[in-house]
Amino acid sequence: MVLRFGTDGIRARADTVLTESVVRALGRAAAAHLGADEVAIGHDTRASGPALARALAEGFVAGGTRSPAPSCRPRTTRGPTTG
Repeated sequence: MVLRFGTDGIRARADTVLTESVVRALGRAAAAHLGADEVAIGHDTRASGPALARALAEGFVAGGTRSPAPSCRPRTTRGPTTG
């Protein structure tokens, strides 16, 4: 399995290729690249979401960017409309 980058983010199987240490390193690199003072991090409801979001936040903080605690909040999606 390979790590893939795309318009929907980074894709790989959690806990195999996409480990917490890899995500932490991505956070540090993103902090250096973005140069933002603060970022917001969210995650979906998969079991790996909270740990990976925390690792990303730790990477951003290590890179000098503030990051509030990651969160997962329910969001509704719009279905197809007709008419």
